[in-house]
Amino acid sequence: MTGAATIETAKGESEQKPAPLLKGLSGRLAQGFGAVLNQGREDFAETHDEPALADPDLAAALLKLTNAHSDGTGLTQAHNALRDCWDERPEVVRVLLHRPGDFLDRLPTLLAGTGPDAAATAPALGDGEGWRVFAACADLLWNYLGRDTPYTRKHRHLTPLAARTRFLALSEPFRHPEHQIWSDLHATTGDLYRLFGHDSWPEPARRAQEAREIWRGHLNGYQSIPLFDQAPPMAVESEVRSLVLMLANGFSGDPLILVTRRPPTDTSESAKKKGPTREGPRSIPPAERALLEEAVEHHLLPRFATGRAWGIALGCRRAHRPTSRVVLFALVALCAAGAFAGTVWALMNEGTSLTVGLVPAALTYVLIGVGTLCFGRLWAMPLMLRLPAAAAVGLIVLVALHPDWWTNIRPGLGLYTLLALLGGASFGYLLIEVRNHNSGQFPEGLRAAFRPLTLLGLRALSVAITGIAHAFLIALLGMAVIAPVFSEEGPRLTIAWSGEEQETGTPAPETADTPGPEPTVTPPQEPPRQPGAPWAILAAATFWCLAAGVFSQILWDDQPITAPLTHRRWRNER
Repeated sequence: MTGAATIETAKGESEQKPAPLLKGLSGRLAQGFGAVLNQGREDFAETHDEPALADPDLAAALLKLTNAHSDGTGLTQAHNALRDCWDERPEVVRVLLHRPGDFLDRLPTLLAGTGPDAAATAPALGDGEGWRVFAACADLLWNYLGRDTPYTRKHRHLTPLAARTRFLALSEPFRHPEHQIWSDLHATTGDLYRLFGHDSWPEPARRAQEAREIWRGHLNGYQSIPLFDQAPPMAVESEVRSLVLMLANGFSGDPLILVTRRPPTDTSESAKKKGPTREGPRSIPPAERALLEEAVEHHLLPRFATGRAWGIALGCRRAHRPTSRVVLFALVALCAAGAFAGTVWALMNEGTSLTVGLVPAALTYVLIGVGTLCFGRLWAMPLMLRLPAAAAVGLIVLVALHPDWWTNIRPGLGLYTLLALLGGASFGYLLIEVRNHNSGQFPEGLRAAFRPLTLLGLRALSVAITGIAHAFLIALLGMAVIAPVFSEEGPRLTIAWSGEEQETGTPAPETADTPGPEPTVTPPQEPPRQPGAPWAILAAATFWCLAAGVFSQILWDDQPITAPLTHRRWRNER
């Protein structure tokens, strides 16, 4: 079968069926860093792009590649033809690196020829064939840049661009498990079998895994690449989503699993008519789980993308939802809300024991400990457990302070000023940190930058709310349970929570008057300390613990405030 015949067949198929492979690949090439790939080039560079995309030598080499895929022979000669074209026309290499999406759109025209009516008569490529040609070119371009020749050295600094294009191209079929391309695994004419030569499966899966690992290394150090470092702040998160998740519909979907699939054993006609039936694994494989953890720890949480971190941890849109993990998260949230509601109820109703708030507060951290032990660090990452740990350090200071602070505190301008100062300073620190961690350039103009700035503000607010929740629980447990035991005159503090006066000592027994020396005059004693307003004590302790949790980040300068509660890593790249 010739290349022209294949194109005509693909044309008839494409008119009837959608092209999810090409559409999805085109969208992924354009999103994230795709928006800045063509920036920073010389003014005259783009004038060479259009001729390069219509280069007759490139068209002839692509046609040889298509014929080699169809016939199963001559693949080495087709690869050599493409390399010769790139050696002679370096502008073709640059346009493939800087504008891969445009090259994908031009494939039908290039495969149709270079005549005057080629653009008008270019047939539509079949979904599988279009992906196959583009993926083969992306893989060959990556290997071409890895060769040490005078022709490739001039493009060596653009290797990360080739790595990105190669990964996106080779991984695209794995994002569409129900695509017809998978049902062709039993036939030697399938696109996956013909990608790297006749009967080359499972080589595409292996190269896709290699491509993801290479692109992961570049993405983890993207600030070392000036072109990527100046991308909009949210562009990195789009690339992370493409790296670890199947589709671009949020961060709670199925992970991208690049596994070697066996061809279907049932090759009967009835099985072919049913189409592909690839069911994903019921649990996340270890390699993919490690990638999810890395995405949350090193990309999402440092940028305060708490909603997206929760999406990966919960996985509500996965084919097999982690129900037990979601239920435990719900119990933690319910206990935390119960602690707040119970505390408010006890403080508003005289005679009600504070136990109704203390029990769910303690149970909250018991459940967090159980979840961390059972489900691992990914489950605990969105809870930002460094915040309560640092808040506990702030509580130690409160317990050690002189009791005057909780005896003199009353509702009023001084209290409100204190809360505003501690809360405002903490939130301001978080705003600065979220902007510095979301490196990159915002669009020029206040109106264009309003949306990303608002998003960063909301992210800082989400971390502040998480910090306040932890600070409240720590302050509640500390001031009601720990401080009465260890603080000076701590038993008097219990009056604030119980509302009952306690005995401070045993009166001396009365004795009969007997003659003797004159009695010693005892100086007047200071009256027993009385605690201030209970809610004022708790509010001041909460905002103090919040400030301690936020500003203690300077003690671990190499880690953001949202980092997991770990101190040792066994990675050689950090």
